[in-house]
Amino acid sequence: MIILGVLLMIILGFYDAYRPQVFPLFPPVVFRNVRGVTVVLIGTFLFGMMYYSTAVLWPQQVQALYTTDLIKVG
Repeated sequence: MIILGVLLMIILGFYDAYRPQVFPLFPPVVFRNVRGVTVVLIGTFLFGMMYYSTAVLWPQQVQALYTTDLIKVG
């Protein structure tokens, strides 16, 4: 499956590069603006870390602070 996934990604790259499209999947403008894309990706990564850590820690905090009954925590 990994080999198939890598091959499909390579085929997708060639398809997007050499097939004339009105709306390409990976627009060249995005790859030319490296700084802008990187800032957005870093922000998304940081907010995602905050979201998932809150989603994991909040039930544990509720359980520890308010009740020990697992049914009431959920």
